[in-house]
Amino acid sequence: IRDVAVTGVQTCALPIWHIVENAADLIYYCDPSGHFTYVNPAAERVMRYTQAELLGRHFLSLIRADYREAAREVYGAQIAQLTQHTYFEFPAMRKDGEVLWIGQHVQLVVEGGRVAAVHAIARDISRQKQAEEALRASEAKYRSLVDRAIFGIYRSTEDGRILQANPSFVRMLGYDDADDLRRVNMTALYRSPADRAALIEQHRGRSVGTAEMRWKKKNEIGRAHV
Repeated sequence: IRDVAVTGVQTCALPIWHIVENAADLIYYCDPSGHFTYVNPAAERVMRYTQAELLGRHFLSLIRADYREAAREVYGAQIAQLTQHTYFEFPAMRKDGEVLWIGQHVQLVVEGGRVAAVHAIARDISRQKQAEEALRASEAKYRSLVDRAIFGIYRSTEDGRILQANPSFVRMLGYDDADDLRRVNMTALYRSPADRAALIEQHRGRSVGTAEMRWKKKNEIGRAHV
């Protein structure tokens, strides 16, 4: 039998309490000092602790050691400044030592101008974090390949603003560095602005194509393949 009493908080109406008890998200209450006074079944299931093991335990003990100080600062400031709502992401430790990432919304329960309790709704965001890390790794690999390429690679907007230029492209056009080159509009690099407009129209809707154009280097006219 689960004990669903919540210290310092009025008991919810039964239908609402049923939703809380059966929610997929972790829902819990803490007293102002940070000790659990209520945890729903999802919190037990995700963290792999029993209700008895969690009640009375300090929430910081479930946060990975290298993130505890940041969490202490976030929630200490929230209580001190009476900030109604915060969102914080952190790595948590299950009972068996497995790490998972938690995204957590915390709201204050204020009575008579003082914090009576802290209410949190949290979610396991480990898959999202893994996807973000995979994307960062992929982007880093892409940047490495582009930066080391022996041929010039660049990206620009249709109106000519240069977004990216690799070292080979910068050297090809005689500029000091990518920042120096990005100060120039692509249209200005063509011998004739009409050449670029024609090139764009020729390749509009196509993902791959080749063309030969005459471009201007920083101090001279040069020939390049794009």
